[in-house]
Amino acid sequence: MSSKDCLELVRVFFPIKNPCLTYNYLMEILGVKIDDLDFSIRTQKLLASASMETLGDLVMSSEEQILKIKYSGKKSLNEIKEKLDEFLLKIDMNLSRYEISKYNLKNKLEEYKKKVENNEHTRISNCR
Repeated sequence: MSSKDCLELVRVFFPIKNPCLTYNYLMEILGVKIDDLDFSIRTQKLLASASMETLGDLVMSSEEQILKIKYSGKKSLNEIKEKLDEFLLKIDMNLSRYEISKYNLKNKLEEYKKKVENNEHTRISNCR
C-alpha cells in the first residue's frame, strides 16, 4: 500500500480530531511520506535537502532545527505546523509514552509495517 493510500485510509477511519491518539493511528501517520502531502515546492525541497522523508521526521525535529535548514523561514515553518496540525501532530513532539524517539523512529516504523503485513498488530491505546 502506498503512502497516499495509507493517508486516505487514515483520513476516512480517523476523521474526528481526538487528543487521545492510538498507537496504530500514530504509526500509520508517522510513516506518511512528505512527498505525498501537498506542501509547497519550496517546503518540499528544503525538507528533502535536510533528508526529512516522513511526518515522523518532522515531529522529531525542533523549530530551531527546521529554521536552520537552508532557505527555511517562518513561512515554511508555519506551513509545516499547519500540516502537522491536520494530523494531530506538532513539531518536537514527545512520543516517549509510545517508546518512540528520533533514534528509534525508523526501526519502530519498520517493525510496525511488518506486523501489519503479517496481521500481527494489535490496537494499543495510551490514553490516560
